[in-house]
Amino acid sequence: MYNKRYLYKPTIRTYVINLNHHHFTLMNLIQKSSSFACLHFMALFCASSLISGALIDSGLTGTTSLNGWEGLNNSYYDAVTHGGGYPGAAAWTNPMVANEGEADAQLMKVSGTAYPASSSLYTSGGAVLSLSDLSALTDLETIVFSIAIAPGTGGGVVTGPSLTLNGSTLIGAATTTWDLGSTSATIGGFEVTQTTYSYQWDLSGFGSTIHDFDLRFETGEHAQTYAMQLDQGDTYSLASPNAIPEPSSLVLFSLALWALFFSKRLVKTK
Repeated sequence: MYNKRYLYKPTIRTYVINLNHHHFTLMNLIQKSSSFACLHFMALFCASSLISGALIDSGLTGTTSLNGWEGLNNSYYDAVTHGGGYPGAAAWTNPMVANEGEADAQLMKVSGTAYPASSSLYTSGGAVLSLSDLSALTDLETIVFSIAIAPGTGGGVVTGPSLTLNGSTLIGAATTTWDLGSTSATIGGFEVTQTTYSYQWDLSGFGSTIHDFDLRFETGEHAQTYAMQLDQGDTYSLASPNAIPEPSSLVLFSLALWALFFSKRLVKTK
């Protein structure tokens, strides 16, 4: 079992933190490198990080497990088997298995239109989604589900999430819900605002062994889901989820432009 409490995602911030830890800065790295490929990669990397799923620290105690979907896009998941591309009306032939932590929970489309686009799971006409774990944590007492989503014209999470245990016992809505804040950026000429929500269920009084569970929720028309995280704990206490903030979009965009400009100058001088 993993005891990791947050979803790890290697964004540009992670690299800056690691470089600072070793007494380097981004400028040092660029000055020490004459590789056009390295600079071009850094530029693309910065640009692709303008909006991404939030990193969640659930604050759960006791023994915990984590499943994370760090990038719900076609870089991680094949659009052909998950909706067939735009508009995503085709049935999913495979689930989207978590790509962080335990990696045993899975996401499936129940109905509607949804497919992994270039930056997010795009529900062009709205969709009902199912997130399930067939091997729940031993002595499970609490679940925390977190989602980073940009609402479309039909809203973000418009129904649910609703929890069902052991295939048939409906628990329903979460005990506690948090709005962890929003970040914005301009993507393709459109202003996109991503909000992170966390939902917790208190299962300490359930009275029976929990073998598996299913979470169902509906996303609105044109909603874009960037990341999800599922935390389980064997000790119920009120969670204290925190969306660890990303660097500002302006800083990342400036870095991207600067790196591209520098790389072109480097080519001209060769």
